Amino acid sequence: MAVHTVLAGTVEMPVEDIEALRDGKQLKDPKLQALRDFTQRRVIIGGWVTKDEISTFMAHGYTKQQVFEVIKADPFALSVEL
Repeated sequence: MAVHTVLAGTVEMPVEDIEALRDGKQLKDPKLQALRDFTQRRVIIGGWVTKDEISTFMAHGYTKQQVFEVIKADPFALSVEL
């Protein structure tokens, strides 16, 4: 998690959120929490995300482009149901 901590600091993420990420606690910002949940779900299930998961993610203000950015971050995760 050290690299992620450094990267989070470069985008001026609040220290409380960085600590929450490290400690597995809920983030204060619902949009950031949605990003975390979507990313974790994608990783846990090996890349498959459903329309409902995409809709929930996008309901927090994310775009289809950002859906693909999360998915392409893992070259082995190529499955998405749109």
